[in-house]
Amino acid sequence: MNSNRDDLKKGIMAMLCGLGYRYILRVRDDNIWAYKDRSDKTQKEIAECVGLNWAREAFEDLQIDRILDIYLEVGDMIWALVPVNTLVLVRHNDTEPWVRRHFYKYNPDSAKPYECYWQGKSQFTIRDEPSEWQITGWEQIRFIEFESMKGV
Repeated sequence: MNSNRDDLKKGIMAMLCGLGYRYILRVRDDNIWAYKDRSDKTQKEIAECVGLNWAREAFEDLQIDRILDIYLEVGDMIWALVPVNTLVLVRHNDTEPWVRRHFYKYNPDSAKPYECYWQGKSQFTIRDEPSEWQITGWEQIRFIEFESMKGV
């Protein structure tokens, strides 16, 4: 895949992610769909999907019946789209347990790029703009409702 097509594909996936879509699937009739959740329902039973045939060129390497997890494909680009106050799991390294925090922002220039509110605080429990001591950087992060990990 050339660089322009790869960039286009990642851009489309980032856009879909921002709209709440998580998976892309090329079905047996060669149509391409983005889904908000992965389930055992048939295509007709799934209401939250959008057609991607307009982006066929970007996804030409996607095999039929092979599910593409957008979060795994887009990588850390996804964290620039995550809304403030999203509940996530974070930790500093592989030996620490995961802890719940409210997401603040993604800072790619930091060694600990995943910034979260300190000790259970949130956007709603901090009165003013967060000060430095109210935000903690983390090295590893994942969404609570999903098993895929980022930054690990």
